[in-house]
Amino acid sequence: MRSLHLHGLPSLETIVRLIAAFAARSRDEWTEVFDGTDCCVAPVLALREAPHHPHVRSWEVVVEVNGSSKQRLSRG
Repeated sequence: MRSLHLHGLPSLETIVRLIAAFAARSRDEWTEVFDGTDCCVAPVLALREAPHHPHVRSWEVVVEVNGSSKQRLSRG
């Protein structure tokens, strides 16, 4: 594979290797790998999952209204 170092971008080989590495585990497995580390890593959630995620719950940005989730517009 030819190296494509353009303006500090990673080579095509590096990109292919990273894709393969990330594809080797599920999102939940990667979340577990980084849990408890000092790395800024968070899963990309589906819209139906986000209201139930502990981080979203802790910030109280989504509230239940008449049995359905609604985004809270302010904390006040």
